[in-house]
Parts: sequence; C-alpha cells; structure tokens
Amino acid sequence: MFQVKLSLPNTDPHEDSRRNLDKSYHVAFLHLDSMFARREYESLFMSHIWIPSSRCSPTTVPECDVTDDITATVPYNLRVRAILGSQTSAWSILKPPFNRNSTILTPPGMEVTKDGFHLVVKLEDLGPQFEFLVAYWRREPGAKEHVKTVRSRGVPVHLETMEPAAVYCVKAQTFVKAIGRHSAFSQAECVKVQGPGMAKRAGV
Repeated sequence: MFQVKLSLPNTDPHEDSRRNLDKSYHVAFLHLDSMFARREYESLFMSHIWIPSSRCSPTTVPECDVTDDITATVPYNLRVRAILGSQTSAWSILKPPFNRNSTILTPPGMEVTKDGFHLVVKLEDLGPQFEFLVAYWRREPGAKEHVKTVRSRGVPVHLETMEPAAVYCVKAQTFVKAIGRHSAFSQAECVKVQGPGMAKRAGV
C-alpha cells in the first residue's frame, strides 16, 4: 500500500482542530518518464498534465492511499494543495520523485490461531498487489520448514493439521511481484495443542 502524508509548508502543526476538520486536500500526480508508461498516458506525460488522484482528490484527511495511482515502475511526482473555504494554497510538490521499485516493504500483520487441530493464519489486507510467503514448521529438532504463497485478503487460511502436544510456528513476509521486492520475515508466532479442545500460545 502506497500512502502519501499530506502537509504543506509554513503551516502551524498546532492550528485549531476545527480548521483541520474543514480543510480538504487535492492530490495530483505526474509520470516523469513516459518510455515505460502505458500508451494512453503518453500525450499527458509529454504535455506535463497533472492527473488528479483517484482516491485523494479531494480528501479531508491528512493521509491517503495512492496505490491505485502508482501503476507503473517509473518515477512519479506528487503535489498537494489545501482548500479551506474560499482560500486555496499553492501546490506543494514532492521532492525527489517517487519510484515504486524503491519501496521498502515491511512484514505483514499476522494472527496465528488454531481451529480444533487446524493451524490457521490470518494476514492483514494490504490490497490486491500484495502476496505473502508464509513459512510454518513443527518446532522440533530437524523439522522441515514449509512455505505457502497466500493471496487471501484478511481471510483466515488453513496451513496444517496439528498433532496433540506439538508446537507449531509461523512467520510471513510481504511480496509484490510487480516490483520484484519482498520484506523481511515477521517474528515467528507459535501455538501448541495440549489435547482435545485445549490449546495455548507457546513462546518462540
């Protein structure tokens, strides 16, 4: 998920909260390199025409998701201005330009549980561009680590049927195929089934 934090130069961060509630932002973006861009945008790039953000123009909150706008692996520039009543600020332009292949991905939020004797993982929904590599294993000497690609968006996924009294551990990493980048693995979370109908979280 690509998010832009909206702020303008020379603004007081402690200004009256009621003014913030009434303020709206307009966000626009510009591809700076049309060589790798989609053909239908080429005339816009060559003319330096700014394209309004699909989700963020306008918006009334100081952060906005621009994932749907960042569709190509080329440099993008972003600009934002604020509107309050009849007042409109100058545009504030992102420096330097942003390229999605420079994104630093972080491990996904993850919840490891059991459903009966089924090992279940639920990963946070980061949007359709994101996949997850989930590694899981039975915690014992010489245990084999299994890896599964998960594309579910916030839906619990069954990984394995657990054996009583065994500890199973899970870790996950974020992967975006479009830019060929992945995060580090998350810290492992482990659960233990003690017997029929009983389970507890185990230390890593």
